Amino acid sequence: MTGKKLTGNTPSAALTSEAVPDNFEQALTELEQIVAAMETGDMTLEASLVAYSRAVMLTRACQTQLQAAEQHVKVLEQDLLRPFEGLTSVETS
Repeated sequence: MTGKKLTGNTPSAALTSEAVPDNFEQALTELEQIVAAMETGDMTLEASLVAYSRAVMLTRACQTQLQAAEQHVKVLEQDLLRPFEGLTSVETS
């Protein structure tokens, strides 16, 4: 859907069959566009349902990517976040 404008005449197959972007930022941008289009109130019921379905797919993809990033950060932080032994009690308070 990237680059497509959502209107009340948006074909349902175009939104639901299109692959979800692999890039988090692209998925989030598309999700924001869908929300903005739905907030105008100009979409038909059918177009709103299709847009909502696409938004759910994008939200799940974003959540999956965020969970993977969080797990990656946890792995990196495992032994790195320890109190620095060189600090005195005055410097830590």
